[in-house]
Amino acid sequence: MNKLVIAIIEGKFFGKCGKKIKKAWKKGVKAVDFTLSKPLRNRYVRQHPIVKNRITLMAVDNRYDCNPKYIAEEILRRKLDVELFWIRKADKNEMPPVFPSSVTVVKYNTIEAIEALATSKIWIENELKFLKPYTVHKKKGQYYMQTWHGSMGFKKIGRENLYNLEGRKKRFINRIAALCDKTTDFCISNSDFETDVFRKAYWDTTPILEYGHARNDILFNKNPEEVLKLKERVLAQLTDDFSNGKAVSEEEKEKNRKELLNTRYLMYAPTYRKDQNISNFDIDFFMLTKVLHEQFGGNWKILFRFHQHNRNLNIKSSKFINATMYPDMQELMAIADAGVSDYSSWLCDFVLTGRPAFIYAPDYEFYANDRGFYYPLDTTPFPICINNAELKAAVSNFNEEKYAEKCREFLEARGCFEKGNAAERIVDKIEELMNK
Repeated sequence: MNKLVIAIIEGKFFGKCGKKIKKAWKKGVKAVDFTLSKPLRNRYVRQHPIVKNRITLMAVDNRYDCNPKYIAEEILRRKLDVELFWIRKADKNEMPPVFPSSVTVVKYNTIEAIEALATSKIWIENELKFLKPYTVHKKKGQYYMQTWHGSMGFKKIGRENLYNLEGRKKRFINRIAALCDKTTDFCISNSDFETDVFRKAYWDTTPILEYGHARNDILFNKNPEEVLKLKERVLAQLTDDFSNGKAVSEEEKEKNRKELLNTRYLMYAPTYRKDQNISNFDIDFFMLTKVLHEQFGGNWKILFRFHQHNRNLNIKSSKFINATMYPDMQELMAIADAGVSDYSSWLCDFVLTGRPAFIYAPDYEFYANDRGFYYPLDTTPFPICINNAELKAAVSNFNEEKYAEKCREFLEARGCFEKGNAAERIVDKIEELMNK
C-alpha cells in the first residue's frame, strides 16, 4: 500500500508532511547561510596571516583521542614552542574529555575555529572534517596532515566502499577523493596494506609517510607499573571513582578499587549496522565470562563499548562496565585482556598486543556482500563465530602458541611497520615543516 495512503489511514498525514517540510526547510536555510557566508569567510581567512608555531587538530567523534591526541601529547612532552588548538563539537552524552591546559579548545564551525584554521601552519585530523565545504580553504604555506582513524581494517572505505559505487553516491565520493588528493600534503600509514588502501580510497598521489600510527604506541608499553597506573585511572573514570555512582564510604571505595584492579577484562566493541539492527549483539555474556574463567583463570568482567550510532544502548549488570562514552579507545585496549568485535578495525590495532581476540558476527555473509571486505576474515588470527555455541568453543579451544603465530603471519602479510615510536617520527616531521 502507498505510504501516503497509509499515513492518511493512520491519521498522521499532516504530521509526517510537517516533519518533511521542517527537514527540507532546515536544509535549505543551511544552504543559504553557507552561500551568504562564503565570500566573507574567504576574505576573513585571507586577512589572517599564518602563525608559524600554531597547529590545529581535530578527531573523529569530536573526542580527544586517536592519532591527533597522541601527536599533541608528544608535542607537549617535548615542550615545543607551539600553540595547539583543538576543534570539537560539544556532546552532552560524552564523558568530558580532559584536555591539557595548554591546548585551546574551540567549538566546531565558530569564528574561533575558523580563525584557528586560517592561522595555523599545520592542520592535523583523522577524518575529512577539514574538507567540508563550510570550513576554510587551505592557504599557501599551510600543511594538511591526514592520520586517518583505521589501520589494517576489514571494511572498505571511500571509492571501494560498496555503498558508494552507484549513481549520486559514486559521483559525490569521486569529488571528495579529488579534493582529498588536491588538499592533503601527507597521509600517515602503518602498513603496506594501508598505503594501498589510501591510494584506492581517496589519495591517488598524496605523499604517504610510513611511520606507524601514534595512537598505537601505547599498545607497545610493557611496563607493568605504568600499565597498572593506566588501568586504575581508566577504571576510576568509568566507575565514578570506584563508587559506581552510589554514595559509599571510603572503605567501600577502596574495596571496589582493589577488586576492579584484580579483575581481568574482555572488551566488546562491535560496529554499527546502517539499518540500526542490534539483533547481532546477542552474545551470552554470562556464558562468556564463565568460559573465560575456565580457560584463562581469574575473575572476568565485560567492558562494552558500542559505536557512536548505538551510544544509547546499555547493559546493566555487575559483570559489565559501560565504556561507550570513554573518550580514548586505545587506553581501553591497553588495559583489556581479551577482545570481541565483529567488523570493527580496532581488532587490527589490538592484534599488536598479541592478546586473545574473537570475531562474533551472526550476519557475516550478509555484511560481507553488503559493505565489502578488503580480505576474507578467515585470513585473520581471530576465530570467527556466528553463534554463542561457536564463541564458547573458540574460547575453550584457544591455543596461545597457534594464535601468536597467526598474529605474526597477519602482520607480516600486511607489511605492518608499527614499532611503538610513531608519535616521535611524526613530530620530527612536524618540526621540520614548522621550520620551513
